[in-house]
Amino acid sequence: MRQVYSRLVIRLQKELTESHLEILNEKFADLIKFGKIFKTQALPEEADEPELASKPRIIFNYNKKSSGRLNEMILMINQLGQTL
Repeated sequence: MRQVYSRLVIRLQKELTESHLEILNEKFADLIKFGKIFKTQALPEEADEPELASKPRIIFNYNKKSSGRLNEMILMINQLGQTL
């Protein structure tokens, strides 16, 4: 995980499906300041960690209000990843 300005980048071991993203956007909308959770490639700001550049990622504008809810989201991502 890495904070890039107002965006939170979560690096994954496996790429999530579009239906997984829909689930995350629905269940964790309270963590999103604006916009949605979506897939992305490595950002230019992550160039200092080239060993992680190939990892799949999701990104969203994090409201920074609830670390407990963020932990719940990470647990859900891990569960979803087991279905792949």
